[in-house]
Amino acid sequence: MGILWTIFKAVFFPPRLPVVTKLPEGWPPEGSVSFIRSAPMDAPLTGYVKCEFSSNWDENDFRLVEPCLEIMEQLCSTRQVLTRIMSKREYSEKNRQHPAPFTVRYREFLRHTKPALSTYAKDERTLEILTEGFDQNIFWAENSDAADYCFFEFYVLPDFPIYVDAQTAAESVAAKKYDLKFDLAQYGPCALYITLNPETVDADTIQKIIESICKEHQILFQNPPQC
Repeated sequence: MGILWTIFKAVFFPPRLPVVTKLPEGWPPEGSVSFIRSAPMDAPLTGYVKCEFSSNWDENDFRLVEPCLEIMEQLCSTRQVLTRIMSKREYSEKNRQHPAPFTVRYREFLRHTKPALSTYAKDERTLEILTEGFDQNIFWAENSDAADYCFFEFYVLPDFPIYVDAQTAAESVAAKKYDLKFDLAQYGPCALYITLNPETVDADTIQKIIESICKEHQILFQNPPQC
């Protein structure tokens, strides 16, 4: 039995060899994270800057999920936020019996539990919700729903004008009128992608907030060289 088990492990579970990666001189140590900024994109059309908060080493560093949520909470505080949920689950045409997309079911849930909350659905696979600040409950609701797979986008709207409904806010976002956009990747590579308008948002201020939150979580923040 011992010999057979040894052979079985050798065939089906071979030892993983360490990955040797040649990194630039001065690269931050293992376990560290960074906030990397790009040049303005789509210039002169939008002038937005794309940033990434992620690990310097292990892209599957799930320690970042909680800090990412805290970063969004702080940056969305006292601001109107449009949350866009997009259902991506596909069903076979032969399978006629399948649940409605999460976007449809969740809109019905909100209609009964929070009727004052403004929602907008341009189709059954897209749901947009207007809130004050970042609402974690919306984000975690889909995570407990095994029948669907959704992508989230969070848009921080300008201080003026004040939007009265989700459809008007969605039209403003479509016209590139927002200050910040968040894309939180928590499956596979774990990272928070931030798109910002440099005319209304200071990237240095965002980095200071990130550094403070990392310190609270005892995570080393250190940007790579020239970042």
